[in-house]
Amino acid sequence: GKKPWSSLFDDAATLAADGFAVPRRLASYAAGQGKTADVTAYFTKPDGGRWQAGDLMKNPAYAATIRPASPTPSVKTAPS
Repeated sequence: GKKPWSSLFDDAATLAADGFAVPRRLASYAAGQGKTADVTAYFTKPDGGRWQAGDLMKNPAYAATIRPASPTPSVKTAPS
């Protein structure tokens, strides 16, 4: 690819931090989930309700996880 490594995670980090409007399909899917604690936690709003279409869904923990991935990684080369 031709994009700089540091730009590859920008859009995902911004959406996770700032949020996005939940689409109907995701809201419908979320309504039927909840078989494990992790899934229930992800698909439950901070107020305890389920995500509905049009709600602003944020995931600051994910944003914090991928932001450190943005800097250009050090590239190790094999000795010649």
